[in-house]
Amino acid sequence: ASSMGPTFLAAREHLSAKTKKEEVAALIAAAGEAEVDVEMEEEEDEMELHDDAIAMLFLIAERNNPESKWRRYFSLLPPNIETGVSLDLSQETSPSGKTLDEELAGTPMPYKAANEREVLQQSYSFMFPSLSEKFPTEFPAEVFTWDALVWARGVFDTRCVTVSYPGGRDLTCLVPLVDMCNHDFCAQLSKPKLATHKVAAAEGSGEMALEFRTLAKVAQGGEVMLNYGSPDNTQDLLY
Repeated sequence: ASSMGPTFLAAREHLSAKTKKEEVAALIAAAGEAEVDVEMEEEEDEMELHDDAIAMLFLIAERNNPESKWRRYFSLLPPNIETGVSLDLSQETSPSGKTLDEELAGTPMPYKAANEREVLQQSYSFMFPSLSEKFPTEFPAEVFTWDALVWARGVFDTRCVTVSYPGGRDLTCLVPLVDMCNHDFCAQLSKPKLATHKVAAAEGSGEMALEFRTLAKVAQGGEVMLNYGSPDNTQDLLY
């Protein structure tokens, strides 16, 4: 758990209030300052601080926290993660001398990459500089930069695994060390699930743990793998 948990909740409330104020101002301006009946309950805000955004903010905060208990994990992560979202395809050159945009012309990749990057830019503009101004200690502007968010998105996109939660829910989670398992359609490990186990090293009898079950024999010292699913070609290129 992160000590910034209460801060994330406060940040979500702050951005939600900011969005509603901006919507009211836009409606009033559009109506020429006439009296407007605003009904916000019928429609969810398109922009809000979703769980995946909180996960990325957590990554940035913990990466820059010298006391973080995840310090060893962050030391294993690459400082730069190049994906279709992080790269501007119109500026990247292939070995043939063409830009990647030109090389991939006729495929969905350029449009998809540009769209994903635009959504991320909108998300960043929605959060900053507002959060840095409201919570300067928790979200310092020099730490929570555009490049930092691109890095966190890269970690999220390339290293998350699907975990089955009690009640049949599947959630995308970042699980240190598990994220290092390579992909194989005939993987020996089942999809991980969160379950209650008795853990000898822990006090109490109901500790939650991530459970893996083997679907095939694993040779001693052999590599264990996970099945990532069946991404299409565009997803493979993006992430």
